[in-house]
Amino acid sequence: MKIDYTVELALQDANRINIDLLDAELLLAHTLKISRTNIISRPERILTGAEAEVYKGLIERRSRHEPIAYLLGTKEFWSLDFIITSDVLIPRPETECLVQELLEQIPIDKSLDILEMATGSGVIACALASERPKVNITATDKSKKALAIAKHNVENQGHKNIKLVHSDWFSSLGKSKFDIIVANPPYLAESDHHLQKDLLFEPKRALVAGKTGMEAYNAILDKVQKHLNSSGMIIFEHGFDQDITLKSLLKERGFLGIVSKLDYAGMPRMTIARTL
Repeated sequence: MKIDYTVELALQDANRINIDLLDAELLLAHTLKISRTNIISRPERILTGAEAEVYKGLIERRSRHEPIAYLLGTKEFWSLDFIITSDVLIPRPETECLVQELLEQIPIDKSLDILEMATGSGVIACALASERPKVNITATDKSKKALAIAKHNVENQGHKNIKLVHSDWFSSLGKSKFDIIVANPPYLAESDHHLQKDLLFEPKRALVAGKTGMEAYNAILDKVQKHLNSSGMIIFEHGFDQDITLKSLLKERGFLGIVSKLDYAGMPRMTIARTL
């Protein structure tokens, strides 16, 4: 006698290949287009053959450590939902610390021109736009695929104060100047061991800066003064062990008020500096 493939059996299949229960429930809810609550409350629900095939494919991919965000196609950041694909990095909680720091620097009623470089999926720009609707944000990336994802997110959330520009750092910005420049650029060295495991599925071009990991910061700092207004501010996200080197680079280029800030784990994660 044929046994119906139920929610309960589907979750048992996931457990047999060591999929975390929460991940299994999320993937099943995604497959069936229902809430996780319905998954939990209706273990007897029967999957169609097509649904079972999709679900089995998802848990197989998860068993190979593909990130859950890529499997679901979405990720929450700053209490907002974002489309996420393997063309962009998965937003990290520590980047919310960067958003929080920016918000502390921008009065809610002030109109400022802000440049966000290496925007990826656009999470920083969208989070800022949601909290500071009077600012004008230019968000750039050299990846057209990443910008396509950012465009979806900007449009889905209805932000009218974000302009997306295809640009390799400042190459497409002409003589434009900004009050604040923010960047969470690639900052890993080519030899970083995380690339072989934790970050295996994420786009290398968005992770690796070069041999030392500081190449993107140098590229930005070489031209940033031409694009900052007087008393302008630059703020970088960086690796937990890069703050001292970055401070030195900023000091060499004449920036003032250089200070690093900590993330939720108490690690130096952001560095801020100002022009004269």
